[in-house]
Amino acid sequence: MDVQQKAWHKPLSELTLTAGYNIAGKILASIDIYSSGVRYAYTAESNTVTNLKAYADISLKMEYRYTKILSVFLQLNNVGFSRYYRWNNYPSQRLNILGGITYAFWGDRTK
Repeated sequence: MDVQQKAWHKPLSELTLTAGYNIAGKILASIDIYSSGVRYAYTAESNTVTNLKAYADISLKMEYRYTKILSVFLQLNNVGFSRYYRWNNYPSQRLNILGGITYAFWGDRTK
């Protein structure tokens, strides 16, 4: 910090909470809550400092494990539909849905 005014894009505080639940080894559910404090961004063209507001983001995930090597999942990110800027001038998506299939090529296939 000898040259710069602040640690750009570094939040003053961060908090992450994660909880998961496994139902009979087949259905897995989890929730992630992430909170980031105020950050500062520098714009070189205009030589200005921008205050980026604090935000919270909630994600939910469900996974069904058909076998140890094959499963399907669905993940919902930013469930609260909040609009925030993690980086200056780059807005977040209000809701992001991700789904897929996982398959393990290596590992214990006997069970």
